[in-house]
Amino acid sequence: MRPLRWLFAVAGSAFSWMAPALADDAVRTGNGFNYYVQEAAPDRHRRTSGGVERFVLKAGDCAWRWNDRLSEDCEEHRERVEVRSLTEDRVGEVVCYRFDLMLPADYPEMSPKQLLGQWHNGRDNTFRNRYERGVFEVGISYQGRLTHRVRVPFQKGRWNSFVYRFSWTRIGSAEVWLDGRKVANFQDVRLLPGRTKSVYFKYGIYRSDMDDYRGAAPTQSASYRNVARFTGLKCRGI
Repeated sequence: MRPLRWLFAVAGSAFSWMAPALADDAVRTGNGFNYYVQEAAPDRHRRTSGGVERFVLKAGDCAWRWNDRLSEDCEEHRERVEVRSLTEDRVGEVVCYRFDLMLPADYPEMSPKQLLGQWHNGRDNTFRNRYERGVFEVGISYQGRLTHRVRVPFQKGRWNSFVYRFSWTRIGSAEVWLDGRKVANFQDVRLLPGRTKSVYFKYGIYRSDMDDYRGAAPTQSASYRNVARFTGLKCRGI
């Protein structure tokens, strides 16, 4: 794999599919794409020094709004604080993403699972980073069913550098590098349902099936930095 230093400042393609815009005060720009934040309170997502984005998720963080519409997370027993990209990937594109992710050394372990980055086709997540009780997996879901997964050597208490390359087609591919080493290589797999029009990226902390958890869930935090989306030759040439 080539050195990663050129990835940090690469913006998205000028030909990217754009999702319908939110109200102006809700849309933000950064990391090569437009986005908004799904958060239950304004202090759940913060940009700190050095370009670090810190996410904090607390018990009961299920109510958030966009376009004056209240989320359905409370009814569906989901909690989240996530950045939702509005710059969406077209079907047929080859697109790359990168970010550094750190969970604190004292990150509270729990079940159900947490998702720490996901790529969504508008109905289900197609690809996701799944963390549960010290186990970090990357994997593909097709029409709501997990079809491929690989455990990767993620470590708490330090930065873990991820790079992803996706070929967004019905029979496509997904590759993942962690700290410069390829850890997942899914080729010629069922990736997108036929009705898919675009794919969008989300990152932060998401946890579902919270009705299975007894008591108040712990407060969890995650930090991301150097988040970027890029296409073209630099993506294909990794």
